[in-house]
Amino acid sequence: MDRSILAGSLLIALVGASVVTPTPAHATDCVVVNTSDTDSASGTTVPGSLRDCMERVGAGDAITFDANIFDLANSTADTTILIDSALPLLDDGSVTIDASNRRVSVNGSGTVDASGLQITSSGNTIRGLTIVAFSRSGIVLSGASNVIGGDRSVGGGPNGQGLRISGNGAFGIEIVGSGTDSNTVKGCWIGLDASGTSAQANVSGGVLMKDGAQGNTIGGENAGDANTVAFNGGTGVEVRATTSRRNSVRGNSIRKNVGGGIKLFDGSNDGVAPPRIQKVVAAPPSGTGTAQLLVSGTTTGAGTVELFNDDGSQGGTFLTGRTYAGGNYAIEVDGDFQGALSNLTATFTDENGNTSPLSVFGVTDDDSDGDLVSDELEELAGTSPSDPLSTPDFASALESSKLGVTLNFAKTNKDSINLKSTVVLPPGLPFDGVTAGVFVAGRSDELVLDAKGKAKSSDGLVSIAMKTSSKTGVTTVQYKVKKSALATDLGPFGLEDRTTDKVGETVLLPVSVTTSSSLGSSVYHHVVTVTYKATQGKSGKASLAK
Repeated sequence: MDRSILAGSLLIALVGASVVTPTPAHATDCVVVNTSDTDSASGTTVPGSLRDCMERVGAGDAITFDANIFDLANSTADTTILIDSALPLLDDGSVTIDASNRRVSVNGSGTVDASGLQITSSGNTIRGLTIVAFSRSGIVLSGASNVIGGDRSVGGGPNGQGLRISGNGAFGIEIVGSGTDSNTVKGCWIGLDASGTSAQANVSGGVLMKDGAQGNTIGGENAGDANTVAFNGGTGVEVRATTSRRNSVRGNSIRKNVGGGIKLFDGSNDGVAPPRIQKVVAAPPSGTGTAQLLVSGTTTGAGTVELFNDDGSQGGTFLTGRTYAGGNYAIEVDGDFQGALSNLTATFTDENGNTSPLSVFGVTDDDSDGDLVSDELEELAGTSPSDPLSTPDFASALESSKLGVTLNFAKTNKDSINLKSTVVLPPGLPFDGVTAGVFVAGRSDELVLDAKGKAKSSDGLVSIAMKTSSKTGVTTVQYKVKKSALATDLGPFGLEDRTTDKVGETVLLPVSVTTSSSLGSSVYHHVVTVTYKATQGKSGKASLAK
């Protein structure tokens, strides 16, 4: 054979081979085999580190952690990854970071102006990590749909599939911007230390959704979905901007956050209103030995009401939830809650997925700033629970000099309660132009007094009058609430048509009076607890509970 022909044949074969040889594909798994980050001398990424894996993974890949390094059995083993600077963006999509069977802490105390994980692509799943001490937020989600956390009971690590996100300089999690939709945060501890009982606060709050974030879910309907959001420096969960809509906050434990439990700003979540808790009935144990709490009230439409028990005005312990067609609701809760009637709170999630702030039933003693005024009363008064009042001498509870209650149960759905009480205030209170905020029987009204110290709500159902005695100089405030609707759909223990059995009930009627004038602002508060028995179709008498 001609050598030139042979050489040409070999050349063609070699060229062809170079064309069809595939490029190396991303590994299916990238295993983190050390707790390093960057080389201190060269500043380059250490091979086998978390940073190295985040730089190399592509769509469909997973980052896992070596069992010999991130040891579960040896509790003294150093499993903390100290991060020097911002980690690479997760921008490829469909990447899993899974530490659910390992003990892995990602610590950002060495960073400047950096968040922990910044995710700008969709389909990513983050499980099991502890993310702490970053100068900004723990996790930032932007323009994407992802799953953060999972069931804490699944996996052998301290967090299971969930995450612990604590001690960061801004928020625990930020979900930000248009297109940041359908993210799920579940099974996470946000603001707690490793024990789950003490604070390791995120400075600005638990979870922030803003600037057009829509359709995101914090928690969920299953037990394993619940997040615990506690001890944070701001609000537990907050939503901002009118374009941020359909964001659900379901089944979580939200407690002891300095700025409150759940707050909506600027018309976010379609401005959905919290449910009104209007009546609570404690039923004694039945033949099976189970006591029940019967809770009723109203909502603004169809959706789900969730009940919580909390020693503040947040949602520390999830009790139960039910979906209703709209209007009235009535929920039965199994358990003996005789001593906790004042601790009930509730949220309402409408049919579009918008969750409301927490409503409260009764005044509680949670006092973040130690000024002797409860956080709940300060929020109702428009002051900050984290900013001590300048006049703490006005913080003590006011005494009632007279109490009268009339209950009318003449017709179904037309039941009413008329409350009239006189409360003694400190002397020297001006009248004209003073703003009085009244919170009573589950409703809140802001009234401006005239020169005679009188005001009435726009619907005429709440009135307030202040009067100073010419003899003693003592100012009294008299408030009156009438025709405050009482739900009747309470089942066998409640008030129904042709009911003749007497029912012992407890109604909490908290009142917060906030005065604001040229002389400054002051907060006064009063709580009335009424125990009464009533028969359907007749008027019942009431007496002050001892």
